[in-house]
Amino acid sequence: MKAEFLNELVRREGIMSVLELGTGDGAQLELADYPSYVGVDVAPFVIAKCRERFADDLTKRFLVTGDGFLPTCELGLSLDVIYHLVEDSVFEQYMDDLLEHSTRFVVLYTSDSDVFVPEEHHPGPPHIRHRPVMRWMTTQSQWTLKERLANLYPFDPADQTNSSFADFYLYERI
Repeated sequence: MKAEFLNELVRREGIMSVLELGTGDGAQLELADYPSYVGVDVAPFVIAKCRERFADDLTKRFLVTGDGFLPTCELGLSLDVIYHLVEDSVFEQYMDDLLEHSTRFVVLYTSDSDVFVPEEHHPGPPHIRHRPVMRWMTTQSQWTLKERLANLYPFDPADQTNSSFADFYLYERI
């Protein structure tokens, strides 16, 4: 579902460069069809694995967060990252970097909720903090919501492997 949405967006809008903050293990990237891609992650071992996995693909490069120059691309991606940013300062810096380095579009695949449950009372993983991203984005005057796509597999506590509380939010720079 993610790859289908993103590949169609890149094709439809003629996007030539993609920046993803929080590239992860590259499993999602295997399904991507991007002309040029830069993946950034805080975990050096994840970046090393991605460099190895995509060693023969010259359209992709990978950076450890904070190591060197963060490029500017047409499309910025945040897939399943925002709700893992539990500290406010980390969230703010992450969003600032994402928006500052995206020239045309930003895709957020995340939850959108005001509900904050302290870690000791959280029924799920302790590394989850839902945030009201749509409300936060209204404070960013250079960005407007272009599209919201509800998850085809909404969260099901009985099937957490095949469901998610995240939806797609596509923002366009004004």
